[in-house]
Amino acid sequence: MTAGDLDRVLAINEASVPDVESLTNSEIAELFADSAFALVAGHSDDDVVGFGFAVGPGVLSNVKRTSWATVRDDVDLHLERIAFAPGASGFGLGVEFYDRLDSLVAERAAASGAPIRFSSFVTVEPLLEHSFNFHRARGFVEIDQLRLDSTTVALVQKTYDP
Repeated sequence: MTAGDLDRVLAINEASVPDVESLTNSEIAELFADSAFALVAGHSDDDVVGFGFAVGPGVLSNVKRTSWATVRDDVDLHLERIAFAPGASGFGLGVEFYDRLDSLVAERAAASGAPIRFSSFVTVEPLLEHSFNFHRARGFVEIDQLRLDSTTVALVQKTYDP
């Protein structure tokens, strides 16, 4: 991701609400600046159709669930957000996106010589079954839950050994 992608990232984020929370331009820019990894997905270099931010410990956000995850002692890296534009599903981009994240996190663990505990959120009430099953199949396990108004999210985690 580059700074030039942020307008498109914001548009994708807003098109994905209510699956993800609404963010302002400045909040998107802050996530980009604070990210350990900021990735975009697309069919070509000029066609951004998805994005994600992975942030390290201590990154505070206006998004309550993000701050809850990043201040925990058992989270080393957190996938704060992943979203795809309407019409972009069904092309395998989510799988490719997570494959790239797997590689990046595994490389970071190998370079540091220490395990990395990588977390993400899955909505469990109401259950987003596809997301829940996708994360479980990729080796994520639930470590906690957080109730947010009428939604409950599970914090899921995968450990990458060096």
